[in-house]
Amino acid sequence: MRRAEAIAKVIYRRCLVGPYQWQVKHVRWYLEHGTNHFNPSTRYRHWLTVRLLTIALGKERDWIHHLNGPWQRPTGEIGELKLGRRIKRPT
Repeated sequence: MRRAEAIAKVIYRRCLVGPYQWQVKHVRWYLEHGTNHFNPSTRYRHWLTVRLLTIALGKERDWIHHLNGPWQRPTGEIGELKLGRRIKRPT
């Protein structure tokens, strides 16, 4: 939850929009510029949090293909991400 709150604060400071007003460009900006100073494994953790946020917002199917990048794997390798099986949602 702390990471999700931090992500929301960074996006709000930059774009003045809250999570329910986010567009894919806001989240993409965060992943590209808000995490570029982190090491690959930390960027991956932020990616996982963003993915949970997109599921909570009901936007995963629409946004998943627009959020490809080096943050999708802990090693920083770039590659296409497939939807595959659904991730476990927190209870």
